[in-house]
Amino acid sequence: MNLDGLKNRAKVMRESIDYFPPGTTQPCRIGFFADLNQPVRDWDQVELSNRRACAGQLFFHIPGGIKYGQHWLNVKFANSVVRVPFKVFTAEEKKTLSKNYGDIRKQVQEAMTPKKK
Repeated sequence: MNLDGLKNRAKVMRESIDYFPPGTTQPCRIGFFADLNQPVRDWDQVELSNRRACAGQLFFHIPGGIKYGQHWLNVKFANSVVRVPFKVFTAEEKKTLSKNYGDIRKQVQEAMTPKKK
């Protein structure tokens, strides 16, 4: 499968992912895909834990194509499932969110900051 178009779109549509919990101490690359011009290899697995702040690209087929609205990526582990929410916005929703993003970011940062005793 040729992913060049998706990778190029991801380069211009960056989303901040600096919302890891304060207890994370180890950066981690989810390296299922590696650009040919980069000095890194692609992997077929990644180790996750509550101490690791992992980021990377996932590509998956969506039967019937992309639909606007709320969706979930279900990640199955040996004894549990983690449901990762994501939303595909319409142009109007994106415009509204962009206006209010600063407020949302502040709320997330306040919620993730440990309370002082």
